[in-house]
Amino acid sequence: MSAYILDDVNFDVIIKSYVTIRPIQLGWNIWIKKEKLDLFHDTDRTYVGQILKIQNIASVDYRYKANTEMQDYLQKLDKKYIYNNRVNAVSPVALLKLLDCYDYQACETSDYKTTKACTIINQIREYTISRLPGYDEAAWGL
Repeated sequence: MSAYILDDVNFDVIIKSYVTIRPIQLGWNIWIKKEKLDLFHDTDRTYVGQILKIQNIASVDYRYKANTEMQDYLQKLDKKYIYNNRVNAVSPVALLKLLDCYDYQACETSDYKTTKACTIINQIREYTISRLPGYDEAAWGL
């Protein structure tokens, strides 16, 4: 399995798309354990994006720890993230694909399933699935 570091625009689009498809009346919240992040504020959007970026970097670092060229690259990499609102939101289906891409790039660490990043991605994914056309009309059980 190979992994790469996503450009920051990917994190911007994940966040922008989530707040675009989720009505403000429901709150733009992300819960990480007992910590509530309100994505109404750019500071929380930046914090969420930073969590996603750091996990992505940790995954690539773990995957290529024996590769000195990659290690040199990671040492020089700007690890800071600042949310940029000037991106376009994508459709729920495109967002789900982007979330899958992120998972693939960020899952190399042995603790990924328990990380804040995984929690964030799963919450966004769960809500996004519920916004797919026909979801509300589909039977709950058979």
